[in-house]
Amino acid sequence: MSTKTSKTSRSSSSHGRKALIQWLAVGVVVALGIVAAFLLSDGNSAVGGHSGAPASANQNL
Repeated sequence: MSTKTSKTSRSSSSHGRKALIQWLAVGVVVALGIVAAFLLSDGNSAVGGHSGAPASANQNL
């Protein structure tokens, strides 16, 4: 009977470890998504605000 209890305990700790790893993986994916959203959003507005449009010279002097 003690082997069954030991096996159940081992299985339970293994399940807990797998669940922890899965939650950590979800946390890493969420963190990377937040970083990517921050970097891919309009982050250049504070630096110089270049929109990517070609520069045009003013012809009316």
